[in-house]
Amino acid sequence: MNKHQLSQALAERLGCARVDALRFVDAFTDVVMQECAAGGSVRLVGFGTFRTKVQSARTARNPKTGEPIAVPKRSVPHFAAGEIFKSTVA
Repeated sequence: MNKHQLSQALAERLGCARVDALRFVDAFTDVVMQECAAGGSVRLVGFGTFRTKVQSARTARNPKTGEPIAVPKRSVPHFAAGEIFKSTVA
């Protein structure tokens, strides 16, 4: 399902215009990204938690030459599914 299909499904469920549902999807994703970028998290009980994880600095290897490469510390987005989501999918 892509963004267009998601907004269409939400519009049908909510009984609103697809444009309004699309604005909701855009606003939701913006809020989640901004909160995670600021170091916070967004927790939707039963669904899951969006947060930022910090990967520590490490040494990797160039697969072609085998030469060690220093990889700096960085932040990456992370989603942990909630129990209701997990049981629904299973």
